[in-house]
Amino acid sequence: TVLGLSAEQGDDGQVGRGNRVSGLITPCREMSLEAPAGKNINHPGKLYQILAHLIAQEVGKISGVKECSVRILSQIGKPLDQPQVVSAKVIAKNFNQIKDKIYEIVDEKLNNLRKIQMDIVKGKFTVC
Repeated sequence: TVLGLSAEQGDDGQVGRGNRVSGLITPCREMSLEAPAGKNINHPGKLYQILAHLIAQEVGKISGVKECSVRILSQIGKPLDQPQVVSAKVIAKNFNQIKDKIYEIVDEKLNNLRKIQMDIVKGKFTVC
């Protein structure tokens, strides 16, 4: 960036208010304090919340998974499909047997990030 601001990379928008992407305010569970409503589709806080939610939902469908939470960390100046960190915390009976499937889900969602952005534009995701 020229000035060192994240706004130079499309990281801008109104603060927005309301619930989280999941539709819930969950003070005793992991959640982002970023308000996705009012942000553009290139805003990492908006996009990564939806992406994390989609990954967690998909991993949660795997047999034996009791719980999944996903964290995604962006890096200013890097493409959105190349986050610095994607971390999935999974509670499952059979983790060693399903970990490859979890990696596949994360890779598939990251590879389809542009489609997810277009689905946001089409209103397919509610950001309360």
